[in-house]
Amino acid sequence: MLFIERLRLRSLAGREAYGCDLSFHEGLNIILAPNGSGKSTCLQAIIYALGLERMLGARLEVPLPYAMRQRIHANADAPYKPVTRSFVSMVVRNRDGQRLVLRRDIVGGRDRKLVRTILTSAKGEYGGGIRKDFFLHDRGSARHEDGFHYFLAKFIGWDIPSVPQFDGGEAPLYIETIFPMFFVEQKRGWSAIQGPFPTMFRIQDLNRRVMEFILSLDAGKSRLRYAELRAVMSTAVQRWREVVVLAREIIGSTGRVHNLTPEPSERFLHDEVVKLDFFYKGEWREANELLADLKSEVARLEQIELSETEDASPELEEELISRRSRQDELTSLIEVIRREWSTIQDEVNAVAERLSVLKFDLVRNQDAQKLKTLGSRLGKAAFEHRCPTCHQSLETELLPELTSRTMALEQNIKFIKSQIELYEASQRSAVSSRDELARKYNAFNAELYSVMQRIRELRQALTRPASSASRAQIEQIVRLNAQIERITSAREGMDSLSDNLGGISREYFDAQSEIRSLRLNELGSSDRAKLSNLLIELKRQCRAYHFATYGIEELGLAEDNFRPVVEIETDEGRQQQELGFEVSASDGIRLKWAYYLSLMLVSKFPLGNHPGLCVFDEPGQQAMEQESLREFLKFSSINFRERQIITAVTTEKARPFIEELRGLGANVIEFGGRVLQPLRAT
Repeated sequence: MLFIERLRLRSLAGREAYGCDLSFHEGLNIILAPNGSGKSTCLQAIIYALGLERMLGARLEVPLPYAMRQRIHANADAPYKPVTRSFVSMVVRNRDGQRLVLRRDIVGGRDRKLVRTILTSAKGEYGGGIRKDFFLHDRGSARHEDGFHYFLAKFIGWDIPSVPQFDGGEAPLYIETIFPMFFVEQKRGWSAIQGPFPTMFRIQDLNRRVMEFILSLDAGKSRLRYAELRAVMSTAVQRWREVVVLAREIIGSTGRVHNLTPEPSERFLHDEVVKLDFFYKGEWREANELLADLKSEVARLEQIELSETEDASPELEEELISRRSRQDELTSLIEVIRREWSTIQDEVNAVAERLSVLKFDLVRNQDAQKLKTLGSRLGKAAFEHRCPTCHQSLETELLPELTSRTMALEQNIKFIKSQIELYEASQRSAVSSRDELARKYNAFNAELYSVMQRIRELRQALTRPASSASRAQIEQIVRLNAQIERITSAREGMDSLSDNLGGISREYFDAQSEIRSLRLNELGSSDRAKLSNLLIELKRQCRAYHFATYGIEELGLAEDNFRPVVEIETDEGRQQQELGFEVSASDGIRLKWAYYLSLMLVSKFPLGNHPGLCVFDEPGQQAMEQESLREFLKFSSINFRERQIITAVTTEKARPFIEELRGLGANVIEFGGRVLQPLRAT
């Protein structure tokens, strides 16, 4: 929800000040002034205060007249004086009762991309509150904490969705694309029943996306959920493929997996394990079966008693002792390397986590620097009472008394960048050390295997000459034990991977199952009920405003973009036709009144995301009949006392019924002449 409470415009020409102050209430607010007096200036100031210039076009021009930008005079006979300073200030309130004071300079002040704010609680006064500056119209203004539109969306109570763009990417549903359904400006706003919407954001089906958001339709939520689920499935497939690669490394060149598919398999939802085969004696054998046979063979061979030679060479015995010592040494070294590798891997992970934090801090400080460049004197610490780098709490009352020198933003950014460079260098060093340990591990393993072979040969040499068969048995036992160890290790590794694959499969197929249940672009019963209510209300108001181009009961809503349509007879039968140029200019205005106010009624919080605010600039244009304008303003005054409608109306058109509207509770802000009047004090 968003209510506008106060609006202030100031234009200073040297020592002379011009401006106006407006107070708005809940319900209908009418800015009443003669033609050409500057009524639209007040409404354009609302656009400027909220940073909505891109709602009007891509050029970011200030949507205010020359009296707020270049030159101003007191009356038509007075000479112009150059504007030396000007600004717009506004107070808005949300549904929690929080008040936000906004100020944007135009000429002679801070950069136009800077929005200065004061946030107060529900019980707070205008003079107090937390001061905070935000930036506008730069990258991150809709996504970063210091971006004004990111903050404004949170203040209103919106959770802005991501929507698809024409280039295949995604972008936020920018606030500038939503507000054309709440604000009808004078120049282009009355040219279409819906919108018009800005196109520079290149968002697909923009009108539908906006309407889905305002009405909070399940169809829009389903599309957003679909994108989230597709991302889950894509991540699951990537993780699955990584496990497949790891499995191949574990089993080596002599093994194979015959039930591991390239992508997630439903078989692993039922605790299925990866099945291993190993090539042995010319055939593929299942791992568990082969292990049982190998262990049985080792047990049989160990039953045969071997005789030791009596004339063994002392040199061979000495070498055997040395080799066994080296075997123990290598075994210990390999264990040490395993521990070191684990430690370095933890270091790599810790450095990666620290780098992530530093890069986040860099973005925050760069945003703060951007605010400073735009003229802000407030920083993150003043708003959140904590340091943007170390995140320690800062007491508010101590901030003005700090005497120690603090690091400037430029120095802080430079420091963080140097820290990032340092940690990236540390990361590269740690990764290099880890890889070097891996190479050493492989080398020591190879040497261990060689030493074990030599030990086997020495033991063969130390047996009796007549016991050649026994020496062969020793060699066979060693070889069999090595195979048993390798197969056992592979099986244990694959059992662990099977658990991982089961979890990945559950994520993948749960997401797939939910996607199948989604009805993309299909309107559910809840959506249809909202649209039915919208159509009912649309017809009621069209009848009240004397819409006459078509019969009221012929009106409908298109399912693809929810615009008003009418069913007509063609050579191909009855077809829907959008209402555009087919209606008269005055009926087009009536239809827009009805459409916008109907939308506000049926999509108010918590049923939808409408902020409860509508602004109409000159709703009586296009030679609108006075009676229709009266019915529109009367309807607005009676039916929207808990919402807010702000409209600018020419005095001559509303004079016959303005007192009636006052009697109905409308807040009439009347100007007898120009809106921007000379002020006694600045």
